Amino acid sequence: MSADLVLIDLVGRTIENTLQTARRIREQAKLDGNTPLIVIAEKYAQTLEGTDENVGGNDWILYLGEEPEQLPNLLRRLTNSAVL
Repeated sequence: MSADLVLIDLVGRTIENTLQTARRIREQAKLDGNTPLIVIAEKYAQTLEGTDENVGGNDWILYLGEEPEQLPNLLRRLTNSAVL
């Protein structure tokens, strides 16, 4: 299996549990550590809104805010792609 990135929406689970699930997906799909793994957080402190946080290697947590380009901007940074 090949993937440019793994994107998971966090729904009703802890961030730690979701990251474990995403890492398991990476491992079972035999994706290397260069494949970005992004978890979109469902609930978070208001101070985190609109931020993204690197939580190790190529693993990220995205705290969506009001900016519609936040996710595409992160994807561009991680995939070095000019077109998204």
